[in-house]
Amino acid sequence: MKDNSLIYKRINKIINENGRFDELVILDIENIYGCNSIYTKNKERKMKKIRETKKRLKNFENYLNLTRRSLIIISANRRLLEDLDMWYFDESPPVEILISAKGEDGADLALIDSAEYILNSEHINKFKKIIIASGDHIFTPLIKRLKNEKFNYKTLSVDGKLSNKILEISEDHINLDRELEYAV
Repeated sequence: MKDNSLIYKRINKIINENGRFDELVILDIENIYGCNSIYTKNKERKMKKIRETKKRLKNFENYLNLTRRSLIIISANRRLLEDLDMWYFDESPPVEILISAKGEDGADLALIDSAEYILNSEHINKFKKIIIASGDHIFTPLIKRLKNEKFNYKTLSVDGKLSNKILEISEDHINLDRELEYAV
């Protein structure tokens, strides 16, 4: 992305308005959630997907103890962001940046680009910890960089959505499905 992109401007604005953060969370919502949309014509099936996703996202939030001192960057296709926004993110306490993306790996690449932008800027000094919430192998180079540069980081994933590459390199990995009971 260009240095003057709208996403970079949004990141700069949010960080400058809020000062220091406890953590930067890079959330691959499609990986943690398990699919790229909750759209279905079957209302019962849609409600079941919503209930399951609410539990998973609530576990995610509860485990990390996210607060207004957390910056969470989320990227997904427009439809999923709209679906989730209707019933979850307005209730969520962290400061959020939502990035709509499309195409194969579009959301992942937008998240990686946003994280790299922060890592390469003076903004990185405003975070105590970085959390990569994805088990997708495309995040491996970013995690290697965090490890090599000795950043305080953690990786999170869910069952069935974890690349062996991430498991091999991450020194602090949590599998939410194994470590936590689902929230009520």
